[in-house]
Amino acid sequence: MFRLSLLTAVFVGLLGAQLRGDDPSALLIATSHQRTASSLPPLPHGSRVVVLIQKSEDDYATVNARALTARNATHIVFDRADQSPLIQMFRERLTRRGAIPVELREPWTQPLGLETSIADASTLSTFANFFAGPQQ
Repeated sequence: MFRLSLLTAVFVGLLGAQLRGDDPSALLIATSHQRTASSLPPLPHGSRVVVLIQKSEDDYATVNARALTARNATHIVFDRADQSPLIQMFRERLTRRGAIPVELREPWTQPLGLETSIADASTLSTFANFFAGPQQ
């Protein structure tokens, strides 16, 4: 009986992350504002986004509570044109905890420039041509 309980304890200990559903590769992204969060491209499955300032009248305590939920963030996304001292402080705090700062330079519109690649596609470039090699 003792060996069975010991084996069960070892099994649960080794598979604890899988039993809880933790995914160490899942992204936790903190964004400065709601507009910044809506400008993000599609994220991998299981990623979470925490918006620090959701309304312009949010006070320090409210933003601090949201930042605590994002204390293990993998990335902090911000827009340099829309920076307040409050966001700068939380960006520095999350960066010191290991979050990678990402400046959002322009809003996301279409993945991989799809609108231009469709317009530039010629009738000669088909899927089969990728395997045929250069044409002479």
